[in-house]
Amino acid sequence: ILDDPYEIPRIVKEAFYLANTGRKGPVNIDLPKDISNAVIPDDGFDATIRYPVLQPPGIGKDQVAHAQRLMASSERPIVFVGHGVIQSGAQGEVRRFLEKSNMPFSCTLHGISALPGDHPQYLGMMGMHGTVEANRAIENADLIIALGMRFDDRVTGKLDEYAKDADVIHVEHDPSEINKNVRATVPIYSDLKPAVVEMTKVVGHKPYKKWYAFAAENRRDWETLDPVNKGNGRGANTNLLMGTVIRKLSDLTDGKDNVVADVGQHQMFAARYYQFNRFNTWFNSGGLGSMGFSVPAAMGVKYTRPKERVWVIVGDGSFQMNIQELGTIMEQNIDIKILLLNNNFLGMVRQWQDLFHGSRFVGTPVKNPDFIALASAYGIAGERVTKEKSLEPALRRAMKHKGAYLVEIVTDMDEMIMPMIPAGSRFSDMRVTR
Repeated sequence: ILDDPYEIPRIVKEAFYLANTGRKGPVNIDLPKDISNAVIPDDGFDATIRYPVLQPPGIGKDQVAHAQRLMASSERPIVFVGHGVIQSGAQGEVRRFLEKSNMPFSCTLHGISALPGDHPQYLGMMGMHGTVEANRAIENADLIIALGMRFDDRVTGKLDEYAKDADVIHVEHDPSEINKNVRATVPIYSDLKPAVVEMTKVVGHKPYKKWYAFAAENRRDWETLDPVNKGNGRGANTNLLMGTVIRKLSDLTDGKDNVVADVGQHQMFAARYYQFNRFNTWFNSGGLGSMGFSVPAAMGVKYTRPKERVWVIVGDGSFQMNIQELGTIMEQNIDIKILLLNNNFLGMVRQWQDLFHGSRFVGTPVKNPDFIALASAYGIAGERVTKEKSLEPALRRAMKHKGAYLVEIVTDMDEMIMPMIPAGSRFSDMRVTR
C-alpha cells in the first residue's frame, strides 16, 4: 500500500521488476485516492529499485557429478516439465536434454504446451487426472528429474508413498519449493537454462526399450477403456462427451490455437484431449482454481496476440461467474471463440459427490438460462449443438466468423474425467473407471 506519493515511481518500477523476474506473476499495488490525486514535481522523486536482486547460485560441479551418476545408472527415468520451463524460456534447452538422453517426460498442468504434445517421448499430463502411462511410470520410476515444478498435492497424492523407489533431481529457482514436499536427492537451486545445459553435457543416451514398452502397454490398456475412443455410441440422441468435443477442436486447429480454460471437469478434459503443439498456448487457473477465470483471461490473451485465434473452454457453472464480461467483449469488439460445455451441473463437484458421497447431489444441479439468447442480447453470434454430426460444422463456423462466437455444446451430465487418483491417495489407488 502506498502512503507517500513520492514513492509511486519506485514502487511501480519495483512491481514490474517483481512481476517479470524469478517466479513471475501479478503484483498488487494499493493506491489510495488521496495519493493518486497528489501533485509532485517531475524531478522530486527517486525511482531506484530497493528490492534485493535474488540471483540463484546455479548448479555446482558436485551437483553435476551426482546427477550424472544417477542418470547413468537409471533404467526407469522420467522427466517432469513444469511451468518454470515456460516462464524461463528454457524449452529449447529442455528439448535438447530430452532428445539427447531419450528419457520420457510428463508435464504438470501448468507445464502443458512447454513442449509439443505430439512429441514421441511425451507420456501426457501427470497427477490426479493425468494419463495412465504417466502415472504408472512415476509409480515405477527409479529416477525423477523435476524441472521448474513444485510437487503440489495434485501431482503427488499421498506423500509418504510417492515414487518410493526413485531418486529425485529437483531444479528450481524458488528455494522454498525444494525439499518442501518431496525430498530431493540432488537439490539444485538454479535458473533452469544454465542447469539444464550443464546436465545435457554429461547425460548419455539409452534406448530404454523395456521402459517405453511398459508405458505403451499402459497406454493401450487405457485406450480400450476410454469412453472417448469408443465414441458416444449410446444412440443418436445421446449428449456429447466433453472429451469428444475437445479432441475434435484439437484436430481442427492442429493443436496450435490459444486455449484458455476455466476450472472444473472441462479444464481437465482440455488438458488431456487437446494436443498442444505450439509453445505457451495453454492458460488456466491451475493454482488458485478460480471459477470465472477464462473469459477475462482470454481477452487478455487476445490483446497480447491479436492475430492469433483464442478459445475459451468453459463449463456452464464457471461461465455464469463472470458472464457480465460478455458486455466487455461487445464494447471492445474482442474476437474470442467461446466453447461452452453445458452439462447442467457443477461437474467436478458432482463427480466427487458421485464417487465419494453416495451420489448425494446437493448444490450441484444447475438450471441455466438460454445462453445463445443471452449472447445474442450482447450482439455475440452463437449456436447450440446437441448431436455429434453438428459438432464439426459448428466449430468451423466459429473459426471462420469475424468477431466473438459462442458454441454451446450440450454434454453428458454423467460423464467423469478419468483416470483419477483420489485426493491424498497412492498412485496405485488410481481409478480408471467409475
